[in-house]
Amino acid sequence: MTLHEHLSGLRCVVCGARDHLWADHGRGIVECRECGQSALLMDAEITAASDDDQSGKRQSDDQGRGARRRESV
Repeated sequence: MTLHEHLSGLRCVVCGARDHLWADHGRGIVECRECGQSALLMDAEITAASDDDQSGKRQSDDQGRGARRRESV
């Protein structure tokens, strides 16, 4: 059995139906009970950690480029 949560007040992007979206946390999807469209859920903590990793990588890449510029001048 999975936990279904009704997402009240939200509208389906595909069909425009309001209050027909349900989140299935066990399967990790949101589905519209009107048209059947589904979308994957992303955990906010995983997304934030991924963004932080990418930001850290970009900063180190930028610092490396700056060091190379100074050496070549």
